[in-house]
Amino acid sequence: MLKSTCLIGLILVLALVWYKLRPSSSSLTIATYVLVFTYISWHDVIHKEISNKLIIPCIGLSYIGGAILLQNGLLSSLIGASVGFTLFFLIWIAPKSQFGAGDVKLSVAIGSICGVPNVLLAFFISFGLLTPAVIGIFIIRCINSDRTLPKESRFGATFGFAPFLSAGGLIVLIWGDNVVNWYVGMLN
Repeated sequence: MLKSTCLIGLILVLALVWYKLRPSSSSLTIATYVLVFTYISWHDVIHKEISNKLIIPCIGLSYIGGAILLQNGLLSSLIGASVGFTLFFLIWIAPKSQFGAGDVKLSVAIGSICGVPNVLLAFFISFGLLTPAVIGIFIIRCINSDRTLPKESRFGATFGFAPFLSAGGLIVLIWGDNVVNWYVGMLN
């Protein structure tokens, strides 16, 4: 049941990307983002870690995808990655932080694909809006209902942050420019 629910959700998100962006290098890049970051998020939720074997190449591909395929520019992607690293590194080294080094690396990948200023919006969405509540409720229900998962994988004291970061990045990749333009328009 859990796998079929996740597969249906993944197909719906890919259909949304295809519908919103039409066939282009941007839609292919964002569809790849959805597939890779969904796997990273799922792995983080189940195993409470983000594998270096996956996230290190993902950082490089995110940089290429953001700078070249999404046409953010090399400097924008580099600054976005730097902002992601700095923000999450400072959180990671804070006493009693629940973030892991994998979250820092994931924020670098998201920063490089989103670029500046969209990376700030992605992290704001990841932290502040209803994204954590909606995704958290969905994940908790799915994981706790799947009795085939080991007991330590079910929702407990710690919870992976990758689904929230990935969702914030996806929302910005699809609607980020519209949100930024709307906000700037409100300031004028």
